[in-house]
Amino acid sequence: MLQRKKKRTVTFNYMTATLLILFMVGLTTWYLEVEKAPQLHPIKASVSGEKEQTKTIKEDLGSSIAKLSIPFIQNEGQVDKEVKYYANTFGGTVFVTQKGELVYSLPKHEKVNLQVSMQKWVQNSSAKKTEGVVLKEELTGGSVKRVNGQDKSETKVSYFRGSDPDGWKSGLSTFNTVNLGEVYQGVEVSLRAYGNNVEKLFHVKPGASPEAINIGVTGVRDLKVNGQGELVLNTELGDVKFSKPLAYQEIEGKKVNVEAAYEVKGTDAGKMQYAFNVGEYDRSKELVIDPVLQSTYLGGSLVDLGLNIAAHPTTGDVYVTGYTTSSDFPNFIGGADSTFAGATEAFVSRLASDLKTINQSTYLGGTGADYGFAIAIHPTTGDVYVAGYTDSGPATFPGISGAPDAIQVGTEAFVSRLSSDLLTLNQSTYVGGSGTDLAYGIVIHPTTGDVYVSGNTNSPDLPALAGGADVTQVGVEAFVTMLASNLLTLNQSTYIGGSNTDYGYGVVIHPATGDVYVTGYTDSPNLPTLTGAGDTTQVGVEAFVSRISSTLVNFFQSTYIGGSGTDYGFAIAIHPTSGDVYVTGYTGSNDFPGISGGADTTFGGTVESFVARLSSTLQSVFQSTYLGWQPKC
Repeated sequence: MLQRKKKRTVTFNYMTATLLILFMVGLTTWYLEVEKAPQLHPIKASVSGEKEQTKTIKEDLGSSIAKLSIPFIQNEGQVDKEVKYYANTFGGTVFVTQKGELVYSLPKHEKVNLQVSMQKWVQNSSAKKTEGVVLKEELTGGSVKRVNGQDKSETKVSYFRGSDPDGWKSGLSTFNTVNLGEVYQGVEVSLRAYGNNVEKLFHVKPGASPEAINIGVTGVRDLKVNGQGELVLNTELGDVKFSKPLAYQEIEGKKVNVEAAYEVKGTDAGKMQYAFNVGEYDRSKELVIDPVLQSTYLGGSLVDLGLNIAAHPTTGDVYVTGYTTSSDFPNFIGGADSTFAGATEAFVSRLASDLKTINQSTYLGGTGADYGFAIAIHPTTGDVYVAGYTDSGPATFPGISGAPDAIQVGTEAFVSRLSSDLLTLNQSTYVGGSGTDLAYGIVIHPTTGDVYVSGNTNSPDLPALAGGADVTQVGVEAFVTMLASNLLTLNQSTYIGGSNTDYGYGVVIHPATGDVYVTGYTDSPNLPTLTGAGDTTQVGVEAFVSRISSTLVNFFQSTYIGGSGTDYGFAIAIHPTSGDVYVTGYTGSNDFPGISGGADTTFGGTVESFVARLSSTLQSVFQSTYLGWQPKC
């Protein structure tokens, strides 16, 4: 049994996200502002013109994801029993109750730039939670007799929450549409969710009256219609808007628009109400009225994180991990206090290789904050391994029973193993000591199947250190831990560092030698085995690569990669035939080594991305290139 010394507690801020946006945005996150995400590492400072580039990226991304259909998830006990269906949109979560009420959980976030280091974020992260509002809409004066999912989606959702497997849910059905039936005489209501909005579709049958439609809203201070025809719901945290209603008819195969507007009707039984004023139309044919709840991170903008991606070696399916804060059904308190606080969950999604279908998604976490940062696929079994960190205890984190490290003290690195279909959670384990432990990388050994996890820690008692290549902990240290493929044995750990601060991120296995390569950044002048390295000069913060034996008991070589500025390494790969080592990250050095002859030799800003190619021995830096964008003068 592992012994822990001193309890440390780290409280995380939360970031509201949805499952699909995490994947979409995860491919384009390095240079975007995010909403209260953990400050994992310093990000480039702004340069002239960068705001325009960032704005363009956001607008293009927002335009794409706004068109994505978000399926409604059927409630089978994973959320409050009052809920029948719910959808995690990019603007928040919308719940449809058994009674046909619509409850919107809308988060409020403050903008922050990712320019604060991980250690500063951990030190400064207070107990402040994500704030948000809860709004409820009721179709007053009508009757909802049934709430049914329609147009079944191919997407399945699973929940591995808590430590009790009886409470886990696998393969839950999802639907593109929720139908509330004929709520008013001759008026049928259906719901659809898209990337950043929710729409209510009122189908007014021939001869029926649109004037019968009335919607009561709770949780707002005021309702009004602005100059653009939008319905503005004033809440204690800001305004929420419904777009100007669209109304139309299908006549002889063509869509004919009909004039429509909101009408605020005052308060009834504590609910503010609105209705629709509809212009002249052909009452012998069906009319559709379509008001849309707009994307509404209150006070914030649209960017959340998906953090790692892997492809299955045989099926070609694509797996994505990250984190989300899909809140459970909120405790709505009639508008007197409609704030809520989110809880962060790791997630894994499996997509078809053409990225047109999400085949399965699962949540992974306990009652605390859970973050997925790295993912790998076992080359023979196809099992999916996820690494990250959590402050959920063993009583609630799933799959910990029987783990070699089942003790949680503050923030712990974790590894979980799931079946390739994401329907079964086989095993989880913590990887950590008495301090703070964060995992950012994972890789599977191609022949032994052993699992290697990399990250950083300030624990002086990391498990399985005895006999490791580096057993001395000084402040924050990079680390690598090797586990058996079943995650039931913790075979070996080692620190990677010198006398100052060292951070580990990417990890990879050499396909020919089986050696372990780790990249990260450090300000230590005395990394182990620097003699003969391709770059032995340390100036401030330097990217580094270390090569370690597969047993983690011997250092073969370390090297810095950097110039006179600040340099960070985050990801690493090995060429399958030459064995050369490729590292990427970003740099503030205008004299980065090996740039001559590279694809991009111009250091055009305060920070540039880089790719560097090194020999497998780490004794030569063959070539580097910047990958940067220079503002136009």
